[in-house]
Amino acid sequence: MMMMMMIIMMMMMMMMMMMMMMMMMMMMMMDMIKKKMMIMIITMLVVVIMGMMMMLMVIIMIILMFDGSDDVVVKEKEEEEDMNDDNDDDDDDDDDDDDDDYAHVDCGDDKENNGGDDD
Repeated sequence: MMMMMMIIMMMMMMMMMMMMMMMMMMMMMMDMIKKKMMIMIITMLVVVIMGMMMMLMVIIMIILMFDGSDDVVVKEKEEEEDMNDDNDDDDDDDDDDDDDDYAHVDCGDDKENNGGDDD
């Protein structure tokens, strides 16, 4: 969460810097052209509104990106666990049956035969 907040703060700072630069450029352009004050004010307002919209878009994109990735990861993990549980249950049952059969047959025969020969 702290990293996300830091990233959002950095993005906001960058957007503010960009807005200031754009406003300065617009003011210099208007001074050079020597248009009316109304045009300069309108352009400044447009730049500010665009900057705010971009900031909102970036923040929303970051939040959606993080939320989406978290949800997807959680869903994938749950699905994998479910699959593993099913497979493990089947495998355990099969293994237990096989082990029991072999254990009784092999160990019993070996012990009886070897024990009889040695004695």
